Amino acid sequence: MCINARSRLSPAAQTMPLKKVSTLRQKQKYERIGRHAETVAALYLRLRGYRILARRYKTKAGEIDIIARKAKLIVIVEVKQRLTLEAAHESISAQSTRRIADAAEHFISRHRRYQSYGLRFDALFFIGAKPRLRRAVHIQDAF
Repeated sequence: MCINARSRLSPAAQTMPLKKVSTLRQKQKYERIGRHAETVAALYLRLRGYRILARRYKTKAGEIDIIARKAKLIVIVEVKQRLTLEAAHESISAQSTRRIADAAEHFISRHRRYQSYGLRFDALFFIGAKPRLRRAVHIQDAF
């Protein structure tokens, strides 16, 4: 019995042209890698005394990877996994920082108990090609 590669896909993906299916698979792969990096980042932050308030906080304005708290400080963390530190820095554009700031403003307005807390925007980069050899670079006040 021959199993068609399309049969393992969702019904919606089965009707797409093969080129779109491969693009969809690649997108799903990067999504999975990003989720893994965010999970490792949350663990990294917890080990350093941060309390994770939210992960993948989504608004109409944008998305925040991690929202954490340490003492009277709310920390908005953008997580990136790249081969080089330069590539990680370049991956955070002015447009994305604006969206993150708008989403942070939304979070603070919805959670009034944090309005008296300080607010900081950090970046947490995972640098390297091999998963077990990546190093974490935490940049406070990144933007």
